[in-house]
Amino acid sequence: MRAILAGPGGNNINLIIAEQVLFSIGFFSLLYSAYTLVMDRELMSDYPSAGGIISRVIRKRRLYRLVLLAGIVIGAVGISDSNPSNSPSTISTGMSLHLASAIIYLVLVALLAFQTLILAKAELRNGGSGYKHSKASFGARYGIYILLVIAQLLVVRESFAVATANDFTAANNEHLWYPLIALPEILAVMLYSIPDLVPMNSELRDRHMRSEVSGLPTTAAQSSERPTSEVP
Repeated sequence: MRAILAGPGGNNINLIIAEQVLFSIGFFSLLYSAYTLVMDRELMSDYPSAGGIISRVIRKRRLYRLVLLAGIVIGAVGISDSNPSNSPSTISTGMSLHLASAIIYLVLVALLAFQTLILAKAELRNGGSGYKHSKASFGARYGIYILLVIAQLLVVRESFAVATANDFTAANNEHLWYPLIALPEILAVMLYSIPDLVPMNSELRDRHMRSEVSGLPTTAAQSSERPTSEVP
């Protein structure tokens, strides 16, 4: 689809809308998976939750997912209204909605980066007493650093998306799109797939059940649903 947009078909508004919607759905899965991974590894950690009111809001998984879905819907409507065949007022509204969608994603990415940093500081301050894995693999030993890199890659990706939200020429510039959009996403997916980085569902269930039985406060207790690191 990118190859078609780069060629004569790049002016096809229906194709542009389809590409943007599919791209938003793909980024939804990537961002929510990264977010869930941070929440799950925080759940598996040996220290109490921290970060203040911002972190408490971030840990509300249903809220985070709903805002992500809102970003997709707003972006799709914005792209559709930006059709050159529409009236100037409709086009203006569409461009505003498209920008709002990109800003929503950027805010969510920034919150993810913030919570990842909070988790990293807590692990390092407690001597690396974070997620314990039976294997001494790369993903188990350096998981928190991998999460920090993933968060920064998503920040780069979405910063460019916001900067070019209403500049379709710049947004479709292959010399910018591939290194600032495609490459960060590909690298993030590759890092996410590193073995032993994602806690197993059985571990998460056991931890969640132990916290409910003991009544001890954990980061999961502040979540509104059972944790899992699977892609939605």
